[in-house]
Amino acid sequence: MGYTRIRQQDHNNTYYTEFAIDKIADINTLPTQPECSTGSVAICIENSEVYMLNSKGEWVMISWI
Repeated sequence: MGYTRIRQQDHNNTYYTEFAIDKIADINTLPTQPECSTGSVAICIENSEVYMLNSKGEWVMISWI
């Protein structure tokens, strides 16, 4: 598996989730809605990029560390 779930919180049956992924390509293996809520985050170890799940169910890069 290319990702690890590092945090999950239940807010009204939608799950804010944080992930650590090894490589950029692993973003395509992450779950989306309804398993994860909008605003869930994934941090890429390979290049320090941060991705956020938008309301369309797409993982979008928002920054790099």
